[in-house]
Amino acid sequence: MGQNELDFLKRHLKETLKEFSEKEKISISIQIISYISGVLAEYYRSIPRYLIDVKETDTFRLYKARGDVSLILVGFFTEWINRQNRPLKEEDYINAGKLNYWKAYYYLDKKYGDIIKAEKEKDYFSMLNDALLFIDLFKDISENFEIYTDLLKRYRLESESLSKFLDSFSSSRVMAFEKIFKNK
Repeated sequence: MGQNELDFLKRHLKETLKEFSEKEKISISIQIISYISGVLAEYYRSIPRYLIDVKETDTFRLYKARGDVSLILVGFFTEWINRQNRPLKEEDYINAGKLNYWKAYYYLDKKYGDIIKAEKEKDYFSMLNDALLFIDLFKDISENFEIYTDLLKRYRLESESLSKFLDSFSSSRVMAFEKIFKNK
């Protein structure tokens, strides 16, 4: 997938998740929705099946990737991780996601947090506010991991329901039905 396709997918997911969270009255910041959309777009074609399959050598990237994989597995593949005879269950992936996002936050905060906080008051460093938000984003995801995975679960279930509904129509009816929705 090229960069343009990846950007399009991320924008589409961001818009869809934003609309879904508003419809479901789940208050999630646009920064979190944007981050989750980026994660979904990044792993669209190939998600590691297990946390041990994450092959990162950089400490921060390892924590981030393990958190991201946990988020996707719990949010979209709940049945797969909860299948019989599995040593790890959903709760284990939730704990791993929370812990790894916390470690990503802690790593960035300890390494760069003091520098950014000291410099953010200066006019020439206005971009540091964005960096500080990025650091705090991992803390937020860690603390609210279940809320965000629940959003993904609910989104997936609604998408499946709509897909099953559309599958119940013949292809000609589906095309007519899609035209109605596109014209709204």
